[in-house]
Amino acid sequence: WVAAGGVTVVCRAPRRHIEFGKGTVTVNATPGAKVHFNGKAVGTAPLGKDVELYEGSHEILVTYQKAKWRQKFKLDADENVTFKVEADVIDVPK
Repeated sequence: WVAAGGVTVVCRAPRRHIEFGKGTVTVNATPGAKVHFNGKAVGTAPLGKDVELYEGSHEILVTYQKAKWRQKFKLDADENVTFKVEADVIDVPK
C-alpha cells in the first residue's frame, strides 16, 4: 500500500489464522425482564433459546421495571453458563 508522502510500504508478515470458540448462556429471568450482554440488548425474558457468545469475558445485565442486576463472567469454548435472575434478587433503586 502507499503511505503518506507517496512511500510504498510492503508488509511481508505471515498470516495467522486465529479461531475463537463459542459457548452458550441460558438465562432464566422474570417474564418481561430485559436481557443485555456486553451492553447490547438481546431480548425480553423468556428468551426462548440460549445466547451464543464467543469465549472470553462478558457482562450480563438484567433489568425489570426500575430494577437492575448485573454480573461479570467468563465463558469458555463449548461451555454453558446458566443465570437464574428472579425479580426478588434484582436491586431496586430507593
